[in-house]
Amino acid sequence: MILFVLQSYFLSGKQYERGLAVWGQVAVTGTPPTSAGLHKKRKIIGNGSQTVKNIGAKLLKTFKNYAKRREEGAAHQNNKIILEDYSLKWLNSSTYFILYDFIDFFEKDGPSYLQRDKYHDIVNTIFKNMSRLERDAIVFQYTDWEHVNDGYLNQKMIADVVGDYFFICPTNYFAELMAERGMKVYYYYFTHRTSTSLWGEWMGVMHGDEIEYVFGHPLNLSLQFNSRERELSLKMMRAFARFSSTGKPVTDDVNWPIYTKEHPQYFIFNADKTGIGRGPRATACAFWNNFLPRLRDNTGNGELPCEASVVGAVSSISTRLMLSAYSFLVYIFILALTV
Repeated sequence: MILFVLQSYFLSGKQYERGLAVWGQVAVTGTPPTSAGLHKKRKIIGNGSQTVKNIGAKLLKTFKNYAKRREEGAAHQNNKIILEDYSLKWLNSSTYFILYDFIDFFEKDGPSYLQRDKYHDIVNTIFKNMSRLERDAIVFQYTDWEHVNDGYLNQKMIADVVGDYFFICPTNYFAELMAERGMKVYYYYFTHRTSTSLWGEWMGVMHGDEIEYVFGHPLNLSLQFNSRERELSLKMMRAFARFSSTGKPVTDDVNWPIYTKEHPQYFIFNADKTGIGRGPRATACAFWNNFLPRLRDNTGNGELPCEASVVGAVSSISTRLMLSAYSFLVYIFILALTV
């Protein structure tokens, strides 16, 4: 999935999902040009941060958080900036990364059935710098409580966690901030799984799958793309070219709504069908972008107060139940404040 904010920011990247993109008319855009590889990461991130300052403090904070998560920045060139991001059906954005980082738990050619204890191990590894309360909240949010021991669902939840936290929700938040500042944002979601993909079906649309379409790879008749995929490539190339020249990726007779916080709509790129979606992942992103920060603020960075600490020879199960109960009460309290 790729996030592009053009004429000001290009966010490209996730998922995996082959392609989620936000295009927004802004004062500056960004792309990691060929020269980006010649600069040290610290300098690249510094240049990007300086540019984002012109947009606002909240956006700068978002940019820094994003750079920290991905350990990748944006290179300033020709008044443009690019940040990476990706996406599938949010299972796909993350499948590549969980396969890469947790090779002992996942297999490329088929779905993995993740035991519950391994699920907890992976969550604790990914979010090791968060408090126990925050990790409990994450587990609570990403558990199918009617099928707690379903290994396939546990694997899917890990993919969702990675995709939502690292890619989708930062992308949505960034797009919202751009829109709030009067920028026209065009958001797209690439959901097509290439017919010749070598990756397992369970992995869905892979990270970077949309790139070959944007650059016309399927138009090479010596390659085994089908006719629908060649047409999709032409459609995406035209959209990119039109946006770069007019500020709008499609003609007036094509329905591609402007993305806003109140109306978070995106355009779907797929060889079989196109359409308009909403979100994406609105509920999950409300957790990451709204609930979890408030949980941290209302509990002292997510730590339990001293009087709630467990003292003495108490079983680990009892401790976890107590922590989970406390987390749930805080969850209800914060939800009540928002009503």
